[in-house]
Amino acid sequence: MTNRPPESAPTPATGPVDPRHGDSGVLTRPEVPNLITSLTPDQLKELRASLAQLLDHIPERIHYAESRRATVAVIAAAVMAFAVALLPPILDKVTYGPLYWSLIAFCSGLILTGLMVFVVFALQTNFHYPFTEVTQEAWKWFYRDAVPKHKEVIAAPWLARETRRTIDKRKAAFKEQWKGFLEQQVTGLSDAAVNACQDLQQVYILHVNEGYKNQFLTKLRGVFNRGLAATLVITVLVFFAVRTFGGSEPPTLVSSGVFASPSIRLEASWTATGIRRNLGIDGNEVQVLVNLRGFDQTGKTRSISRIRARDSAGLEIPILPDSLGVRALVVPKRGIGTSAVMLWLPEPLLSRLHHFEPVP
Repeated sequence: MTNRPPESAPTPATGPVDPRHGDSGVLTRPEVPNLITSLTPDQLKELRASLAQLLDHIPERIHYAESRRATVAVIAAAVMAFAVALLPPILDKVTYGPLYWSLIAFCSGLILTGLMVFVVFALQTNFHYPFTEVTQEAWKWFYRDAVPKHKEVIAAPWLARETRRTIDKRKAAFKEQWKGFLEQQVTGLSDAAVNACQDLQQVYILHVNEGYKNQFLTKLRGVFNRGLAATLVITVLVFFAVRTFGGSEPPTLVSSGVFASPSIRLEASWTATGIRRNLGIDGNEVQVLVNLRGFDQTGKTRSISRIRARDSAGLEIPILPDSLGVRALVVPKRGIGTSAVMLWLPEPLLSRLHHFEPVP
């Protein structure tokens, strides 16, 4: 075996011509360092055996780091889903101001943390590794280095469909470049020194890649942990701030609806008071405060003592009591009358309540 001159550092291509290819498109075999060509057959055999072990183990460590990174993203998604699911009961049932606003801050922090983890995960997944621009001689392990002028052979379309002209062009390039691929692989892989050099380059690339994966994992985990810590701190601060500086109450969720007929127009605004009662197998009822405003449209004084509730489809919703009693709504001639009433209605139907209308 003859010694070859030392290998120079690989450099990226600076023009349209790939420096790995000759004019005929045949891949040129890279130089093998003297450190490898000067080895005895036994030393070369030992080197290749050690490299084979590394080529098996390093990818496993890379896959482990990637699986841990994916686990962080899955946990972030679960945390965000938990926060989203927690919001409705907080908005509906929590009435103590400091607890209400601190829980809102808690859920918002979890959602923002999950979104930030997703953004960082996506950026890391689509990261352009700088070393890929100078790995131009690892033809044993990379298709873009192994296939002469690979862009002419491999060009996946966006919609996975190609015209007959494009298909024929790819077929011709595939057949044409087979000769260059054959020469490169046979002459290179049959030479133990060249084979060892290719394996060693791949081990180097894998080490660098593993370093990136581990750093990505550390940074993604850091984003998640810092987000959780910030969320907990902000939650506690909001609780004591609201409790100390005013005790702001939760916002009241008010709904409204309108009933109109040729004789009268009835506007209603309502909100749940937060009081519930259990009816056993019939479920729960919720207490609702209703404010009514009646507008006369016929020039006649009216008195409304009974109302009914309907949903958007016009179906009647049962309410108790349905009598306004002593707070009857009196609508003066060409005027406006107002009244308020407390009603009970089935809790599942509260969100379907659309309007109230007078009972003749």
